[in-house]
Amino acid sequence: MRRGKTGSLISIALICLISMLMIFYYNNIKIPKIIKETEEIVRSESDLEAMDKRKIAIVKGEDDIPKYTALTPEIIENHIEMRYIPVKFAVEDGVEDIELIKGKISQEILKPGEQLTYDSVSSEKRWFSDYDRLTEYCFSHMVAGEVKEGNIIDVLINYDNGDYDVVVPKIKVRKLIENRESEDKIKDYTVVLALNEEQQRDAELAGKLGYFEARLYIDESQRKSSKTFDYDTAKEKLALKNITEKRNPSNDDIDTGGNDF
Repeated sequence: MRRGKTGSLISIALICLISMLMIFYYNNIKIPKIIKETEEIVRSESDLEAMDKRKIAIVKGEDDIPKYTALTPEIIENHIEMRYIPVKFAVEDGVEDIELIKGKISQEILKPGEQLTYDSVSSEKRWFSDYDRLTEYCFSHMVAGEVKEGNIIDVLINYDNGDYDVVVPKIKVRKLIENRESEDKIKDYTVVLALNEEQQRDAELAGKLGYFEARLYIDESQRKSSKTFDYDTAKEKLALKNITEKRNPSNDDIDTGGNDF
């Protein structure tokens, strides 16, 4: 009888010991581990510093990159940077290698802070024909400096009398160089265009009658402007201009007979 009581006490003691060990395990090991794992999950989803990140190309600065802008090394240096973005907030197909977008063309307006995707840029579309050749012209005005390489413009000739003509409508700027008179003042612009024989003939004649200006397209989908420059009419204007200049030479051309005034 006494042996039975002893066995029962031992069993109860073992049960109590096991219970105490389980309580100790849960209180000191299992529950703290669960709490720690939960905290890490919550922190990783709410704490930006703790989140996994990817390096993505971002538009920096305060200015937009216009649609159809060539992403030249200069544009990339001034307007694009690589930045670590939490994976949770990173766009799909984000540009992770800036070298892969050099020379591409922006297919939409890229705004400051925007992540670049490979869909937002593309290889340059063919904006020339088999008979086009690169040639350069001097422009006086480029829409307050808004025109960039890769933009689409109308080439205007300004006669400086309140009138103008569209010489070449809807054409891509292949290259643009600012010709500076001083560090702070831009004198004019050298613009490289791909023109066919007729367009080059018109541009050469137009340049003798006035000065070139650019008119910028907001979007490539906009309707092409009408060409208003007429070669034959322009030839008559140039002939009249030459006759007028011969009849009314400038004071610099007048022979004063060596007399000093």
